[in-house]
Amino acid sequence: MELGDMFPDEAAATAWFENLVWPKGRHCPRCGCTDTAVAAKTSGLPYCCTGCRKPFSVRIGTALERSKVRLKLTRPM
Repeated sequence: MELGDMFPDEAAATAWFENLVWPKGRHCPRCGCTDTAVAAKTSGLPYCCTGCRKPFSVRIGTALERSKVRLKLTRPM
């Protein structure tokens, strides 16, 4: 089985990656605060830290931070 075949959609790939990056629960990659919330859709990122008040995603602090590549890999045709 290839990595691209492991996930039916982008949401499943994101959930897997979040579990890998945050095995003990979601936390802010900037300040380490564990008090986070789902961000407003207008922020562009899925979560918001209530400590430093900055939006973030699982990609922040990783090699994928500025990447536009989807987490669910697709095979080229």
